[in-house]
Amino acid sequence: DDSVVLRWNPVIEPDFQSYYVYSATSPNASGFSGITADTSFTVTGLTNYQPYYFRLGSIDTSGNLNAFSSEVTATPIDQTSPAAPVNLVASATDGQVQIHWNPNGEGDFGKYYIYSGNTPNPTTIIDSTSTIDDTLKTYSGLTNYTQYYFRITARDTNSNLSSYSNEASVSPFDQTAPLNPPLFIVLS
Repeated sequence: DDSVVLRWNPVIEPDFQSYYVYSATSPNASGFSGITADTSFTVTGLTNYQPYYFRLGSIDTSGNLNAFSSEVTATPIDQTSPAAPVNLVASATDGQVQIHWNPNGEGDFGKYYIYSGNTPNPTTIIDSTSTIDDTLKTYSGLTNYTQYYFRITARDTNSNLSSYSNEASVSPFDQTAPLNPPLFIVLS
């Protein structure tokens, strides 16, 4: 996120002192980014999805600076997962379960995945939704008195996946009143 890690082969000189790292958003990078004696350097504070150009220079103990290295280009990308959805709650009625949770707040929200099963910590995706505020789902045709477990994850537009939400479980139950008793006659 917002950075690029550069790596290169070492300069083999007895009087080598350090590398100068240069970067820019256009070719022939000449913007100074830092100094290091290592063969890697992380350039931070970059803008994701903006191409950057990089070159190296090296200096020896006498202060002699060499010409620039060949140029490389790299583009930082978003690697931050969204927050896990929170406050997942499930409620049941006759053959039906309704779940809801708090909406995520990320600007790069992509989709929620809904997982369910009959054992704790389900990993089977049963549904998804791609609207950040679509946080209410109803599932019908379920078996009464069977425990159903649910969890949610969020994915951003760069396919970074959150960790699981809290788990909610519930068992649908019969809410249908029995039929009226048949008419009976008292015979004396």
